[in-house]
Amino acid sequence: MFDNIIQEIRQMLFGHDTVIVGLSGGADSMALMSLLSAAKCVKIVAAHCNFHLRGQESDRDMAFVEKMMGQHWEEHDFEVKDFDTIAYSKSKAISIEMAARALRYEWFEDLRQKYGASLIVVGHHLNDQIETVLLNLIRGTGGAGLTGMDVLSGNVYRPLLNVTREQILDYLHEVNIDFVIDSTNDDEAYRRNLLRSKVVPLFTQLNPNFYNRMSRSIDAFRSEQALIEDQVQALEKEVHDVKADMLDLDKAESYPHARLLLFRILQKRGFSSSVIDDILLDVHRESAIFLSVDKSLKSELFRGKLFFAKNCGDIHTELSLSLPFNVQTSTPIGSFYWGTEVKDSDFTLRFTLPKRTETLQLRYATPEDRFRPYGMKKGQKKVFTYLKEQGLPPMYRGCVPVLTFQGQIVAVMPFQVDDRFALTSGAGDTYILSFGPTSSSFSGVLELLKR
Repeated sequence: MFDNIIQEIRQMLFGHDTVIVGLSGGADSMALMSLLSAAKCVKIVAAHCNFHLRGQESDRDMAFVEKMMGQHWEEHDFEVKDFDTIAYSKSKAISIEMAARALRYEWFEDLRQKYGASLIVVGHHLNDQIETVLLNLIRGTGGAGLTGMDVLSGNVYRPLLNVTREQILDYLHEVNIDFVIDSTNDDEAYRRNLLRSKVVPLFTQLNPNFYNRMSRSIDAFRSEQALIEDQVQALEKEVHDVKADMLDLDKAESYPHARLLLFRILQKRGFSSSVIDDILLDVHRESAIFLSVDKSLKSELFRGKLFFAKNCGDIHTELSLSLPFNVQTSTPIGSFYWGTEVKDSDFTLRFTLPKRTETLQLRYATPEDRFRPYGMKKGQKKVFTYLKEQGLPPMYRGCVPVLTFQGQIVAVMPFQVDDRFALTSGAGDTYILSFGPTSSSFSGVLELLKR
């Protein structure tokens, strides 16, 4: 069996030069190191993490690995790093387990770049795979969580994923390679250990062929999830306006299994399960729901559409300047021109002025602004109310530029001219206002509303 694994390793690593191998000293990592060395196909950099979580036992593991490298694999490079895992856990407000995992893979990636290695190789085996699937089932991750870990995931390679721990122990006995045992593996305060010691043995008692059956089931889950992912991509292509970065949830509802597929689309965008449930329950509400995925990405559900906008990148918070006549001006929000010439621009409005002026004032709209939309002969309307009527999501309303003359709003760009400055008002000469937004998403939303 392990001759076949060596051949599989050679096939996978064909054309690769160097790999980083996680070497804890436990049975799985020692077997992995032995098999990779036996494959004789790449340079190996063995990497040992000392997390200092088990006192003298942590130092024992480090000394053991150093000794084994000298005895069996001295031709390969060896790296050791000490971590203050507890301090890192507290600083990131995460569990010790998550902290150790994050530190491990961050360092492995640093080593990968240092040595110009192509892959990070770790010793996860079939028992780990089954425990991961059962943990995901407990967490309620859905079908995607039942597919477990991939043999190759990005830069991480797991060649032992179809091998049981018992088979690994048999191999180590056969090649006379020693290993150390982590005493915390018996601590049932960790859910994985509890599954390993109590739950999995019950399944094995019910079905002695449990590992093989679970492996086949995981393969089946993978095939099923691939089919679902094809449907997810097809739906996203139909309902995602790329330029506006908007998902048309109303349109999606006509598709079979829309809720499941939308759940997957939103999950990929970083939304939690609870937030996704709120979104799908409130698709048709009239008032907007503001949602923050993280510090850089904000979104808003408005009239059956979910809009996304990058914060502090596409949209700026201050704009107040004078536009010179017949000169194209660049601003943080985009390029503007006002004058008598027709410019190549995404959006253009025409208006009149009662007298010639060399400059006009440009600024962002505010909630207090009022104007008289074209066709409205008396009174005024709040600019933000008008923008709501046009279907512009609230998060974009403060990004709309207004052109002013002597304190009065001439135009709400690029939607409408004030009736008092419309071409039919007879106020004076005709002028052109052109606007080319910098933000691709804002431009896309404006184009969307023009349709």
